[in-house]
Amino acid sequence: MTTCDSTSVGILITDHRGRYLVVERATLPHGTAPAAGHIDDHGSSEDAARAEVEEELGLTVTGTR
Repeated sequence: MTTCDSTSVGILITDHRGRYLVVERATLPHGTAPAAGHIDDHGSSEDAARAEVEEELGLTVTGTR
């Protein structure tokens, strides 16, 4: 069993016009938010970002900066 240390990543996804991709949260706190999640067993923050985008949005990250 893994213990979460609450270290998290938030991923800001933009298009060529500078618009942000956000999701409407189904759980508390309600509202809109970018993809995000705990790093836990993902390894690096970049690995966690890629995994969270795939898990939450079904998208594949092709580049980060």
